[in-house]
Amino acid sequence: MKEFDCDSTYGRTMEALNHTETMALYERAGLAHYIESICAEVKKSGIERIEAWVLREHDIRFFHVVDSSFPGLKNRRHPIRVGATRRYDPTIPEADIILEAIKMARAMSLKSAAARLPYGGSNNVIVARPIDQSNGDIVGFLAYSIDRTRSLSGPDMGIGPGIVDIINDRYTPNIRGGTKSSVGLGGPLTAYGVMLALKVACEHVFGTASTAGLAVAVMGVGSVGRAICELLLAEGASLLVADILEEPVQKLLRDYPSGQGFNIKVVNPEEILSHAVDVFIPVSAGGVISENVIEELKCKMIIGSANNVLAAAGEAAELRLAKMLHEKGIFYQVEWVHNVGGILSAIEGYISDDKATADDVRRIIENVIPAATRKNIELADARGTFPTAVAYDEAHRRFRKEQG
Repeated sequence: MKEFDCDSTYGRTMEALNHTETMALYERAGLAHYIESICAEVKKSGIERIEAWVLREHDIRFFHVVDSSFPGLKNRRHPIRVGATRRYDPTIPEADIILEAIKMARAMSLKSAAARLPYGGSNNVIVARPIDQSNGDIVGFLAYSIDRTRSLSGPDMGIGPGIVDIINDRYTPNIRGGTKSSVGLGGPLTAYGVMLALKVACEHVFGTASTAGLAVAVMGVGSVGRAICELLLAEGASLLVADILEEPVQKLLRDYPSGQGFNIKVVNPEEILSHAVDVFIPVSAGGVISENVIEELKCKMIIGSANNVLAAAGEAAELRLAKMLHEKGIFYQVEWVHNVGGILSAIEGYISDDKATADDVRRIIENVIPAATRKNIELADARGTFPTAVAYDEAHRRFRKEQG
């Protein structure tokens, strides 16, 4: 039974502290320097704020990192921001988690701008051991926290669709992506959007939109990566795949055997960047393309699905690496232009109250992602620059317009 909502306090032991009281707690704990360093990162990043809730009896911390709100302030809905919900193990340093969440929140703002959505960007982070889905206190706390963020969220690393189903059934519709969603899981729809961007880029680089006969390296064959592989194999591409888990790779090989004409080669994750291929698609992890890696790359195109593909601490550093790729003759488009299929599916399912279908979402993706990619390419050629620079310019233009 739902015993609380986002307009009430959670439980009878809830405490709220103002800024001075909170800082005094850190001072007494000998952590004043730590919290000052976090505040400095917040100021440097330009994000709006970080909010936090703690479920003390279960040692769970929930952080909501807000990058932007302006685009959603007039959308007349409860969620005014979009942002996934991730879980990190408590053994990971909290500062590292917060810094990653800041980058993710910024990426969500940019995704929303690229897709012209009436939402700002944010990121939800849960610091906890694996979630016990049978524990109503824990699942209810997560639902409460997500509602309080006023974000439309979806499951990400460490949060499975099963938890989303429970939250939707018992508490709130403000997280999407469960197994009961009428539009299906977000992974295949994200993959579809990446594939459409890839085909536009292939037409620009290779003179044909088809991926037939291309050698494509896919790093990560989970939900999104598996769907990308299937789309590529259906067109006749040859695959080089890698994943830190063996079972997803072996399942792909079993389902698409070489005896039926499929060409799949498996390599270790640390080796995949060294191979000469036409296209590299990083799916499983961000930060894989550093300055040193660029010098060794042997691909002609990078279309990533993973967030924050470039190992860059901010926009300026990202643009510098993107320019290096461009000067080396490698086509690259920043991922937040085209990995928005999951967000579009979540929004469509939310707005339509689960009357939408996967086909409806695919039609939206077809209207959004190819046009955005083609525009970036055409403007980059016209301006004598590269697609990622155009993408940032266009996103900033929209931010300025929204803020008046």
